[in-house]
Amino acid sequence: MNNSSEISALINLIEDPDELVYQSITERFIEHGQPIIPVLKEQLDFTLDLSLQIRIDEILFKISLTILEKGLKDWKISTNSDLKQASILISQFIDIETNQDEVMFELEKIKKSVWLELHDYLTPLEEINIINKILFSYYKFKGVIQNQISFNEFDFSKLVITKKGNSFTFSALYTILCEMLSIDVRPVNIPKQNLLAYFSDGNFVNGETEKRILFFIDPMSGQIFTHKNILEYLQKINEMDHLELVDDMNNKKFIHKWLMGLSKVHKENEEIIKHSSIVSLANKFIEL
Repeated sequence: MNNSSEISALINLIEDPDELVYQSITERFIEHGQPIIPVLKEQLDFTLDLSLQIRIDEILFKISLTILEKGLKDWKISTNSDLKQASILISQFIDIETNQDEVMFELEKIKKSVWLELHDYLTPLEEINIINKILFSYYKFKGVIQNQISFNEFDFSKLVITKKGNSFTFSALYTILCEMLSIDVRPVNIPKQNLLAYFSDGNFVNGETEKRILFFIDPMSGQIFTHKNILEYLQKINEMDHLELVDDMNNKKFIHKWLMGLSKVHKENEEIIKHSSIVSLANKFIEL
């Protein structure tokens, strides 16, 4: 990359014991942005000094967090703020080597496989059964119990490529696939769960068509839940006050919830600064 002499000088200063110097070079690395990441990762791989490894890792995290924050800000103000692009941004934050073209290619393959079996006379339940068959029987997608110390499970691109992920990545995949197929399935706001709901047009109220939930879906297995099932669940966890809030969760709220889940990985790994940084970003994102 350009300015190789400056980069070399900055790398040599990472070990400087002066905290002000360290903060200054960190800010300069952040200004260089994504192109500097491979250089720092290479330096990280070849150094045996633990204190230097920690500092390089901190700098890499701050650069990636800054890139994610800018990406999500641009995503929010864009005219096409679909869940697909935001999911890829989170993947790139977790793994800078995420190949967006590969992810998009795999998504298109899955979409085509479902589309070939859809037709205009299917009921909503039949549509979901086809999606489930393609995802879980044909492509062998498999949900895993959420592991709060594993970043890979929160990585959307890893789910698309390896066919394994947690409830956040599965919710994103299922929703994105339905968006691509013009099927109105979206995340819903249910405590301690990442469930989806199939929405359908209802009555015409105040000049607008009212949306109503037909049924709920577990995106990791395709299992269908009725309104009664959800009511029983809320009763079981003493969240009946939440009943009136069971509605669709827009993409922005879902991304916030996803980031909060990701922050817990750092908390479980006792990386408190990283944890608080992601929480701060998530809260800033939802407020913008």
